[in-house]
Parts: sequence; C-alpha cells; structure tokens
Amino acid sequence: MSRERELGRLLAAAVPPLPQPADRVAEVGARVRRTRRRQAATSTAAVIVIALAVVVPWLMMLGGDRTAPADLPPLTAESCRTLTEPSVAPNRRP
Repeated sequence: MSRERELGRLLAAAVPPLPQPADRVAEVGARVRRTRRRQAATSTAAVIVIALAVVVPWLMMLGGDRTAPADLPPLTAESCRTLTEPSVAPNRRP
C-alpha cells in the first residue's frame, strides 16, 4: 500500500496544477464599468456639441457690427421716449 501511495504522490507532483477558473463576476463587472464609462463620455460629448451648436451662433449674433450707421441722428431724451412708446406700423394690414 505504501508503494501505491508513493506512486500517487509522485504522479500528483508531476502534473502541474490546473489553472484557476476565471472569475466571471469580475469580468462582467469590468465590462459593465467600461460600458458605463463609454456611455458617460458619449453623453458628455453630445451635451458639449449641442451646447456649442446653440451658443456659438448666439454669440456670433451678439458680436455683430455694434457701431451705429453714420446717418442716424444723435440720441436725445425725446428720441428715447419715442422708442419706448408702443407704435403702430403704418404698413400693417388689419
């Protein structure tokens, strides 16, 4: 019996140990984290593109020619009053 046990121990020592099974939960968790990170980056990029699409034209509109044409009369208190009063456009149809 001792020879059989010794032979068993020799055979067990001769065979390398089997690799440990892959940790499936860790793999799935890593994949979920990568997917969430990618979705967050995509969402952030989309928000930035949409914000730029709205803000840039608005800023360009504000940054237009701010100088008054030369043929306008100077601004006075009377002209300011007429600008703030409601007026009716003469070419407006009923």
